[in-house]
Amino acid sequence: MTEVGVAYWWAFAFGDLIIYAPLLAVGLIGFGLRKGWGRIILAAALGITVYWPVVSLAVVTAARGAPGWTLNDITAYWVVLPVIILWGLWGLWVVLRHA
Repeated sequence: MTEVGVAYWWAFAFGDLIIYAPLLAVGLIGFGLRKGWGRIILAAALGITVYWPVVSLAVVTAARGAPGWTLNDITAYWVVLPVIILWGLWGLWVVLRHA
């Protein structure tokens, strides 16, 4: 992976740390307390939960064979990431059911 690729992944990890993790925590707390704002915030976090595995699957699939890319066996990604996608979709369904 090039230095730009490393910077790209670091930036997204940093964004997840300062935006996604607090969003998920506040949403879970608010949803648990049955607050309307908690549902909205939790739905936003679960949307991100679905979005990132889809992006990651697209990247590892599209990058195979690219110069500088050394990750060619992506089987584990196709096992784990769809589970996370399904979990996020299930969570969104639960939140919308309680809206």
